Amino acid sequence: MRDSKLANRYARALMILSDLPEEQEAIAQDLDLVVDTLHKNEDLAAVYTGVQFSNVDKKAVVRQIFDDTVSEDILHFLLLLVDKSRTDYIFDIHEAFVTLMDEAKGIVDMDLETAFPLDDQALDRVREGLAQASQKQVRLHVTVNPDLICGIRVQYGDYIIDNSAKAKLEALRRDLVQGYKKTEVRDN
Repeated sequence: MRDSKLANRYARALMILSDLPEEQEAIAQDLDLVVDTLHKNEDLAAVYTGVQFSNVDKKAVVRQIFDDTVSEDILHFLLLLVDKSRTDYIFDIHEAFVTLMDEAKGIVDMDLETAFPLDDQALDRVREGLAQASQKQVRLHVTVNPDLICGIRVQYGDYIIDNSAKAKLEALRRDLVQGYKKTEVRDN
């Protein structure tokens, strides 16, 4: 995200449009449709986010493409982004909005690195353990990293739980080097 504060501010404004979860879901679906449409059509994305097109042209394109497919709130939101010269932030705003929706539902994303592929049963046990520890629903993003040698590494935001053999060996190496330096200082 280029400007997370700006994207979060607009995403929060979208959340405020509705107090009801089902209305927020409808907003999320419309925003997903807009972003998906822009991803699939590079020319449309270039017109909407490009500085070389006038606001009048951008608004005409938005109305032509999205008038009958998204809610009035999202249509006005897209037009507001044109007025505020913030159209190039639509993807960041979408990402921030999805994060806010997940927070409202109690869902967190966690990155899980494993030394080797885990079967579904093992992944479910890891997910359940992380859900109990975090008191949230956990959405795992799994990658295999043979450099870990054995074990797992979990990242959740700024927190890292590294229970891999590689991390343990590195800690042992640091302890041994530190112990050697202390012994070396006393010997002199």
